[in-house]
Amino acid sequence: LPDLVVGDGSYRVSIYSDFDEDSFGVRTASITGSGPAVGLGYAVSDAGDVNDDGYGDLFISEKDLAIYDEFTGTLSYAGAVHLVTGQFLESATIEDVVHTTIAGHMAHLHLGQDVESDGDIDGDGYRDVLLGLNSQLSEPRLLYGPLDAGVLNVDDSDVAIGLTDHFEVGYEF
Repeated sequence: LPDLVVGDGSYRVSIYSDFDEDSFGVRTASITGSGPAVGLGYAVSDAGDVNDDGYGDLFISEKDLAIYDEFTGTLSYAGAVHLVTGQFLESATIEDVVHTTIAGHMAHLHLGQDVESDGDIDGDGYRDVLLGLNSQLSEPRLLYGPLDAGVLNVDDSDVAIGLTDHFEVGYEF
């Protein structure tokens, strides 16, 4: 992985190399979202090397991604979390580097409030991912790895983690 990945929570994720305590480093690449103010980079997480190409991969949220709701005829801010793969040497759009998209399934879900992928919860040798979302509408979701390429619906997650007495569960892990 690069030394530092910074999401602006709006439109761009910047990747810096040569980061140390005396300098912010050099921006070597950036990934831009599908439009302005989509919440790209609100949360980012190390994904390991899911496709075994020798380069670190990332989970990047796009929590305010709007999806057209044909039933209501309006935009719904369902959000999404993208698994991006490859060597990040230049600027690209999220569509250019995405391997898997986990899409929100309801209005104002804001999938991607947080993304964590620190381990292998089920012990199968693949990293699992925990997804935060608007806890007033649904529970945080856990997906077991590996994740197939393409688009997945968050409703297809392996586990919905039950709410606790703490009303804000799902915003921060």
